[in-house]
Amino acid sequence: MATTTSSTAKIFLANSSTGKDDILSKLTELTGKIEKMKLNIFDVTRNKHVEFLPQLVMAESLNSQVQNLKEEMISVRTNIDTEIKAQLNRSSSEFQSLSSQLHETTVTLTVLEKMLALDKYLVNSDTAFESQKYVAITENLIAIQELLSKPVHSREDEILILKAVQIETKIQNEKLVFELNDIWRQHILWEAQESKSNEKIVNKLKIALPDENRGLLSETTRAMWKLGTLKAKLLQLGDNLLKYIIKPILTKAATLSQQTADYPYLSVTIDPTNENIATPEVALLQIEVLLNYLNANLLNIVLYKSEDENESDLILMEHFGRLNADEILNVLVQECLLHSIPSNNKDLEKFDEVVALVSWFQEKMLALSFIKDDNRILKNFIENVNVLFANKKCQEILEDARKLMMSEIHNTVVISHDKPLGDTVTDETDAPAAKKARKLEMLANETQLSDNTFRLPTCHVSESVIKLIALAYETLNEAVSSSDPCAVKLFYGVRNMFELFCCVFPTYHKRRLATLPQLTAIHHNNCMYIAHHLMLLGPQFSQRLPSPIQDGAGTFVDLIQKVRSIGTGALMQQMATQRDDLLDCLSAASGFVSVSEEGNHFSAERSIKQVLYKLNHLKTVWEDILPPHIYSKAIGTLVNCVLVAIVNSITSLEDISAEGASHLHHLLCMLDEKAGPLFCTKFTEDATNEAHMKVELQRNIPKWMKFKELIFILNANLQEITDRWADGKGVLAHEFSTAEVKQLIRALFQNTDRRAAVLAKIR
Repeated sequence: MATTTSSTAKIFLANSSTGKDDILSKLTELTGKIEKMKLNIFDVTRNKHVEFLPQLVMAESLNSQVQNLKEEMISVRTNIDTEIKAQLNRSSSEFQSLSSQLHETTVTLTVLEKMLALDKYLVNSDTAFESQKYVAITENLIAIQELLSKPVHSREDEILILKAVQIETKIQNEKLVFELNDIWRQHILWEAQESKSNEKIVNKLKIALPDENRGLLSETTRAMWKLGTLKAKLLQLGDNLLKYIIKPILTKAATLSQQTADYPYLSVTIDPTNENIATPEVALLQIEVLLNYLNANLLNIVLYKSEDENESDLILMEHFGRLNADEILNVLVQECLLHSIPSNNKDLEKFDEVVALVSWFQEKMLALSFIKDDNRILKNFIENVNVLFANKKCQEILEDARKLMMSEIHNTVVISHDKPLGDTVTDETDAPAAKKARKLEMLANETQLSDNTFRLPTCHVSESVIKLIALAYETLNEAVSSSDPCAVKLFYGVRNMFELFCCVFPTYHKRRLATLPQLTAIHHNNCMYIAHHLMLLGPQFSQRLPSPIQDGAGTFVDLIQKVRSIGTGALMQQMATQRDDLLDCLSAASGFVSVSEEGNHFSAERSIKQVLYKLNHLKTVWEDILPPHIYSKAIGTLVNCVLVAIVNSITSLEDISAEGASHLHHLLCMLDEKAGPLFCTKFTEDATNEAHMKVELQRNIPKWMKFKELIFILNANLQEITDRWADGKGVLAHEFSTAEVKQLIRALFQNTDRRAAVLAKIR
């Protein structure tokens, strides 16, 4: 048994030695051939792509030799795999060395094969350039780039000849891009004029396609698509179409015409002075003509033929639409279709013709492959016409409201207290104002409210505000007869209108409201008038509008206080300004010190006259504007500020001479005499009745009686003052404190026993 095993081992070793020797011999032979081949390929590649020497025959021979070497290498590899690989684990290290040598030889051969493939693609590319086969050129250059991007050797970047091939590839690529761009420019021609005056201009689009060049443009376009440069060209084409043709058609109502010279071309005639917007019918038909022209002369080129029966070919029009359709259709909607939407319900019923035309245009664009089924731009317009109508209506009322808010406010009309809405704009019984009045009268009767509940006091209100309220009523009346989504939008459009008033009006008229008392009064009335209607709008319309309006959201009550505060705030600020002016006038009197002196007396008298002048001026600008009770409160507050300043100044004097007391009495009597007429306006019943004036003075001037008592003290003797005090129960005690009365007595009278006795009684 041992003998048999030994014999088998010897036979195995003999066979192994024989196989190893054969393979080593074969590998040595292949290595020598590959080294020789390497030098030949290097020389050929250098001469062709560095020194540019013709080596076509040798290149073909080398290619054949490489293929033969490759077949021999495969044979050796097969021999190793089938006969020796199974013995490698049990054989000596010589077999492993043999395998390593085979791997290195194989890699070297792969590099040589790659270089020959690169050479083949470069040669094919040069040949394709001569016959203008740009698609073939592009495919060869792309194949070269793919080969170069996949190294087969770890030190491939050190092979200088590959760098030369890379440079040659870049040169051919740039040459290809230049030629493609040049051909595109030769065939897609624009003649665009810039508008420098009011003269008409003509823009032209020409696609120059003689019969002999149709294939060239197709070849160019497909090559640009494969190369990745077509997208930029199509985007630029779309931008030019918008700028030079589509936008002029939409915004300038330009005329599009198709003409024929050497080849058909399109021209657009633009009148810069024409600001008319094209009708939807004209716009859609002309854009269809434009796209049909492009499709017939350029965009019908097949970029890619699908081998799958379930997939369609890729047409240039589809690629163009994917890049530009959204922008073109958005411009069409924004610049034309939205403007064509009517602003009232009556015209909206006739708008179905435009909707049908847009649907027809959508189908045409789908048939051209300009858009896909999932494009929603035109579909959204068709489906949302009612909402778009409401949006446009809301935008228009906000624009109209804004114009009214920014118009002059001094043009006013009188609001009469005997009309529920105070409307004097129209006398037509069927006008909106008359309808509003009747509705509110019915509302008052149904709820058994007072006759004065919905009445406004007599005052002046700006015509612009009257129109603003009328606009609100007209919009809400239209909302009642509109679809539910439209009605909700119109309702909130009216709310937005009043919120806009709160922001725009005080800001736009800020300087004038701060400096002109008359405009401040008008602004106050405007705000009160608007707030009055805000209280009434909800009950009139909310139950006739859809949810959520009739469920509680249909109210304007939350805006009432905001609007009122704007009006009252402006009036209070104006009154503060007028108060400061009045007190500034009084400051010239220097606290009424030593008025017995001629200079001081003159200054004090002048300051009182200035105060009266300013108060009479305010009466002139306010009495016809403000409601009577507001006017009385406003003028009374200012007079009261003046009286408080005068009383405080006089009661703080340390010494008042008899002559000074007489002068002070005269000055205060002058003020007393002129104060009463301030409250007598043409709206006051029996304005000449002194009893009425006394009541108004006491009602609106809190310190009036104290002022009257000061006049009395300045002209009274000690006994009269004592009687007026009446042990702290008289009229004088009601208006003045003990300290104030004693201070006046000490200032007016000399220090005598009589004065001391009177002072003792004042307690």
